[in-house]
Amino acid sequence: MAQNAQKTPWIEVAIGILQRDGEVCLSLRQKHQHLADLWEFPGGKIEPNELPEQALVREFHEEVGVKTENWKKLMTVPWHYEKVSVRLHVFTTQSFNGEPHGKEGQSVEWCPMSQLRERSFPEANRGILAALSLPDLYLTIGSFESDEDCLKRFEKALESGVKLAQFKSKGLSEAEFVALGEKLITLAHNHGAKLLLNAQPEVLSLLPDADGIQLSSKQANAYKERPISSDKLLSVSTHNLEGMLAAMEMGADILQLSPIKYTSAHPDIEPIGWQGMKTFIDEVAIPVYALGGMKVSDAQEARLHGAQGVVVTKGLWPDRLS
Repeated sequence: MAQNAQKTPWIEVAIGILQRDGEVCLSLRQKHQHLADLWEFPGGKIEPNELPEQALVREFHEEVGVKTENWKKLMTVPWHYEKVSVRLHVFTTQSFNGEPHGKEGQSVEWCPMSQLRERSFPEANRGILAALSLPDLYLTIGSFESDEDCLKRFEKALESGVKLAQFKSKGLSEAEFVALGEKLITLAHNHGAKLLLNAQPEVLSLLPDADGIQLSSKQANAYKERPISSDKLLSVSTHNLEGMLAAMEMGADILQLSPIKYTSAHPDIEPIGWQGMKTFIDEVAIPVYALGGMKVSDAQEARLHGAQGVVVTKGLWPDRLS
């Protein structure tokens, strides 16, 4: 993102992610277009007095010849290229009639969700690709009494539907963290879930099958460039807009923003609140999870205010098992 580029008036664009049986519809930008030969999700400029959903119905009929409905908001992506600033209003749907085809001469394909990262997209789409692969609940693994107890609780959480979790050392030695981490990663992958390590990036060399790293805001401040490879997820904890923008510039895929509500651990810290969170999220182009005083039931409210979802322990991490 050209952070230092001169900010031009926003061009409002509607982007539609058409889904069918685990695949999404893509079109290839043509030679005469800006960002030629890159894949994109169909869509186009929003006309004056037009809602994004209306623009998508119109654009999908004009571009790929299908009638669509029931568009649901995924995220908004503000992006500054060198000479133009676009605001992408991104929606998803599985409701359509007809078979997509290139009415304007462009190539159109169905691509498996699992292969999206193998395609070349405009840089502004990085956050969209991340958001498509992420759930609305992000589990922080809670307390446990032994490795066996931890594994039993985690398996129960996975069986209840958890698809994204983070594992912190919680006073374990490096050897203990690695030994337990290997088992947790295997469990997660057996259930089609992702496990991030709340640890220094170097730990990935010891647990290479982990899905990524969760950095604290302090840890993230030590890096100007992305510290892990692009095939892993990089999540960063943030507390203000400045930190969010810095993490995004550094190459983060996911942000945690806290505290959204008052917490018992830090009762003296003024919470950001839902509206404050939305104001921050409107300025960033990657998925954001709300943290701090969150409950599972807050996920819907978080999404209404632009977040991907919420980070929680209570409500997802099972109580002591017999």
